[in-house]
Order: sequence, then structure tokens, then C-alpha cells
Amino acid sequence: MFVLKPTANVTNAKVRIYHTAHANAHTLIANSASTENWNEGGVKPTLGSQLGSASVSANGYVEIDVTAAVQAKISGGQSSFTCRTS
Repeated sequence: MFVLKPTANVTNAKVRIYHTAHANAHTLIANSASTENWNEGGVKPTLGSQLGSASVSANGYVEIDVTAAVQAKISGGQSSFTCRTS
């Protein structure tokens, strides 16, 4: 999960993750968070709506463009999103 500064002027936002030694091809998915009421040491939010995805089939970097989603979150007074794989 990531917390965004509400005053940020975002022109480009990507989730970039490096994959190593995975056995099967899979999909990396970025999701919004179900709530803005969470903290690092407490209960984590469940997954909200899907923001983007990328197929992973080899070792290396994978990027998901989440610019529009991050801009919308900030303009709506929200700041959280999360990632998962499937």
C-alpha cells in the first residue's frame, strides 16, 4: 500500500516492481484501497477497484501506469492504493 501526499501535483505515476525467480507467468494488478482509514501497524484495507495490470512472464521490471488513478485519488481527497498478483 502507498500513501500519497494530498498536495502533490502528479504528471506521471507508475507502479514499478522487479520480479526475480518466479515459476509461472502471472498478472500484476494495481488496485485502489477499499478505505482511507488504515495504518501500517493495524488492519489493512481490502482491495478496491482495479486501476491497471501487467503480464509477467520473465525476470525483470514490470510497470503499470496509474497516473489517471493517482490524479483522481488526490483530487478526491483520497490517498491510498495497493497491489496484488493473480
